[in-house]
Amino acid sequence: MPRITAKMGPMSNEFSLAIICITIKNARRQLRAYVFADDIKIGNVFGVPPPEARVGEATEGAWRFQPSIGPIVNVCIKNSGQTPAFDLIHLVGLCIREYPLNSELPILMTEDNIAHVTRMTIPPGGKFFYPTYHPTPLSEQTIEGLRNRTAAIYVYGEIRFIDAFKQKRFTKYRAFHNSITGEIGKTTTMTGCEKGNEAN
Repeated sequence: MPRITAKMGPMSNEFSLAIICITIKNARRQLRAYVFADDIKIGNVFGVPPPEARVGEATEGAWRFQPSIGPIVNVCIKNSGQTPAFDLIHLVGLCIREYPLNSELPILMTEDNIAHVTRMTIPPGGKFFYPTYHPTPLSEQTIEGLRNRTAAIYVYGEIRFIDAFKQKRFTKYRAFHNSITGEIGKTTTMTGCEKGNEAN
């Protein structure tokens, strides 16, 4: 019996250490920050938005008709974790491409872009809103492409931050808008793309 105990001792210690490591890993997974695009809304695509798309008298920028520019998008990112997301940077892009998407979208996270981005901390449950817009109104050809589903408006972004356990994290998201998501000029919905959405 003593011999059996002597052999089991190291195995027991290794097993206990493995359990501790798993427990710590699971605790970090539960407590860490998770930052994603919580909501993406689009407006100003075509003409004056209908009354049901407006919010009271003091409407948000995305729902005011601004004929001098094109679509306006508001991206809301949210920390759904239980600890803050530190040193967070977020870049968002908007462009019009063919549908389905076969070409590459412009790269957002270049060294030059990162150098000019404000870094912030998002607390647990915290939200931040990022507006972006197309600088020119859409042409009739583009609007027709949105309607017949040969074109789409793509909104995409990348979020980078450091969690409470000093781990570097990232989130990439991509959504599109054309008649698949609803009637052009009335719906404010965007739909997630099959590719371009990932996180660590």
